[in-house]
Amino acid sequence: MVITYTFPGCWFFVDEPGSFSHTAFLDGARLESIIDGAKDWRTSHLYGYGDDVWRLWREHDLLHHAIGTLFGHGYSPTIWSVAHPDDPRALARWVQRDEERFLGFVHRWLNLGEWHPELGLLETFDRTRAELRAELRALIATEITTFSMKPLSPGAEARSTTE
Repeated sequence: MVITYTFPGCWFFVDEPGSFSHTAFLDGARLESIIDGAKDWRTSHLYGYGDDVWRLWREHDLLHHAIGTLFGHGYSPTIWSVAHPDDPRALARWVQRDEERFLGFVHRWLNLGEWHPELGLLETFDRTRAELRAELRALIATEITTFSMKPLSPGAEARSTTE
């Protein structure tokens, strides 16, 4: 069964039994997620997934796009940059590493309950930590497959739909 997640600027596809996932952008560019053996096994343990490297990979790019959407991009700027290496708008590698580092804190918060001070950036989206954590967990659990939340200002309302 292939699960399709819809973001404002891309689709993310997950083939659950086949352990395959990829991103497709509106311009037709596509990027496959590729597991990197021993490195990903260590990362899986660090981020609270234990030996479940596939779950790490399935959720990692999905969370990239969700966080990118929260910050107003509609997709992950890092994944977009990897899929568009020759585009002058592609992020520099050091900027991509910053997104990866931030996402590591998101994984540890969702899986282990560890709140890192840098995650304070997420508190600008007009919802409590508990509300945002619940929404991201619903996305991971496929309770939400369309994520169109826009960056919020105080008093604004978020919009995410359940299919």
